[in-house]
Amino acid sequence: MSAVAMKSSGPNPKSLYELGEIPPLGHVPEKMYAWAIRKERHGPPESSMQIEVVM
Repeated sequence: MSAVAMKSSGPNPKSLYELGEIPPLGHVPEKMYAWAIRKERHGPPESSMQIEVVM
């Protein structure tokens, strides 16, 4: 079985997509949004969980 790589004919993929925006099939962005809990923010979910850009 052979694998064939297909190049999309659309615009160049971005390195970060907004929440709800879907990247092209097969593209993994360099950065992504994530719900993050940092050590310095431990506590109630409302204050400890924040959206951040991660690599």
